[in-house]
Amino acid sequence: MSGDPYRDAIVVFVQAAYQKANIGSIAWSASYHIALGLAGILGLVAGVMSQATFESIWGIERKSVITIISLVAAVLTFAAGFGGFQRKWQANRVYRNELEQVRIDLANPHADIAAIREAVRQAAAKHNVGIDGAEGSGAP
Repeated sequence: MSGDPYRDAIVVFVQAAYQKANIGSIAWSASYHIALGLAGILGLVAGVMSQATFESIWGIERKSVITIISLVAAVLTFAAGFGGFQRKWQANRVYRNELEQVRIDLANPHADIAAIREAVRQAAAKHNVGIDGAEGSGAP
């Protein structure tokens, strides 16, 4: 710690926010890619099964199995799209990158703490808008 309580508080906040954004970026990315990947695979499986000649699986008739698989694929796609998984992943990634720049600035013992505080404030505000899904979030 620097001995300056104001600077030290910003450093602690930036560290915690960076870790949270990093975890959020990883979690939302995994959620997004797994949901869409699994939906695609399930769609392919349903298509192949529709051409198969079996009568039932585990006592469930073929038509019902295909319907269930197709339904799960649709729900995964719906959840990923309307849940904003991609938007949330990208908002966390952008926020994490902005906080990384702030961490670099904080490494300079003569950095302008007021400017850094404002940069953190703006990054946090942009992140919150990106997560909430409002227009003009700044997230790609």
